[in-house]
Amino acid sequence: MTARLRNHNQKSKVNKSFDKRLKSIRKSGPGIKENLVPIVAIIVVFITLLVVSRLLYIYLPDEFQYKVSVAFDNESNEGLWITPIGSTLGGLVGPIETRLYLASNDALSITYDPDDKNLQFLLIGDANGSTKIMPIDKDIWLNRGYSSCCWPPSENRYTIPTLDQLEDAPTELLPTLEGNFVRYTP
Repeated sequence: MTARLRNHNQKSKVNKSFDKRLKSIRKSGPGIKENLVPIVAIIVVFITLLVVSRLLYIYLPDEFQYKVSVAFDNESNEGLWITPIGSTLGGLVGPIETRLYLASNDALSITYDPDDKNLQFLLIGDANGSTKIMPIDKDIWLNRGYSSCCWPPSENRYTIPTLDQLEDAPTELLPTLEGNFVRYTP
């Protein structure tokens, strides 16, 4: 019986030392639950800010986005269809808008994002089916390089002269009249 009593005393000593260690752990710092709450709160705030910023980007009114307006005056004395052509960062050129009708001695304005396309040419079609090209800021693009990104036009208004003053459009650019993008280097 004394052996059993000794065993029992040893067990109770072990239990007491375990209880002391457990109490010291509890006193030494916050537990898992206390650490988890701030971490979850930070994650929730981060996700909320991410969602709100994406929604603002998608639904932000146009007046707060970077847009450029450019006007074209038709002094050719005939009705024309114009297609503003811009280059993209990938080296392709394509329409900013396609086949906009511009009446004789009238003006037309387009608004676009120069981060997406750089306005570089204007393709001009007449009633006879011929297509002419009018470079936009040709000297600037020759110095800058046609594949440069994100430049608005140097002017906010351009005048289309009579068509006999313009060159025929290169055949490589004609698919852009149908909304296609092509590789083109002047």
